[in-house]
Amino acid sequence: MPLRSFRTDLDDIQFEGLRVVRLTHDEQVKLHGFRLFLGTYGLPALAHDFKLTARYRQRIGEPRSVNQHFMERAKLAVTAFRLLKPGDVGLSVAYEEIRLRQYEGGSIIQPMPDFVSEGATVYQLNEPDLSPISEVLGYFRKLSSRGQIGQLNIALRRFNQSYGRHRPEDRMIDLTIALESTLLAGLRDELKYRLALRGAALLAGMRDPTEVYGLLRAIYDIRSAVVHDGILLSEITKGDLWKCVQALKPKPIAPLDLPDYCEDITRLILREYLKRLAAERSLENINCELESTVLHGLNANE
Repeated sequence: MPLRSFRTDLDDIQFEGLRVVRLTHDEQVKLHGFRLFLGTYGLPALAHDFKLTARYRQRIGEPRSVNQHFMERAKLAVTAFRLLKPGDVGLSVAYEEIRLRQYEGGSIIQPMPDFVSEGATVYQLNEPDLSPISEVLGYFRKLSSRGQIGQLNIALRRFNQSYGRHRPEDRMIDLTIALESTLLAGLRDELKYRLALRGAALLAGMRDPTEVYGLLRAIYDIRSAVVHDGILLSEITKGDLWKCVQALKPKPIAPLDLPDYCEDITRLILREYLKRLAAERSLENINCELESTVLHGLNANE
């Protein structure tokens, strides 16, 4: 699977049975052929220099398709990359080469629209990144083995889909849905207040709770204005929404920059939920603990 917007100076990188290796010249030529076949939908013109690769056996006579187990592992690997830090790493297409003894040839191609990235910020994988990425993949493995990964399906899907959006408003909608599906699980009222309060409590050990609380409220308000009133971020130049982002701490945020801040806070929140879920807690239990943390803090201040 060719990796889009990805660079590394490391050699022999392996995650969960997958290897990250540099594409050969012949593979680059083959990808150009795929691009002509699939069009821009399947493989954007940006250069692909690295790939995720694995080898597996398949019995003769079985239906031919790209191995689904391999594809799921590749998706989780890219999700782990994205959950670690910014950068527009993505997957455009999966292809399988068939090798039978001395015979080599034949390819199966499968587009991956849910993992396409539209941005051009290169994701640089460095040595210090390897341990936290392996840690996130370990969380995925634990949740999958216990059948708990489904609790984050919507959040992770929307987080990944945000990378393929052209418009900043669409990015914000995807990312806010990811936040709502975790922080607001099971709630029906006081949504903005509870989203901001729970998010601030969840990240209290990493970020200033007051800053997180203010940012999440602003994200919720502006996403609501985009969805319900059809407002574009570029149109927020005055009024209550403008005052909202200008009042944010530690510094004001330009409305068009808000999707990047939304992505950053969503990344932290999803990673923290993964960590806590992997410690054999449910989404409901985690959110109850957050509520208890808030109440304890209020009682302590009385």
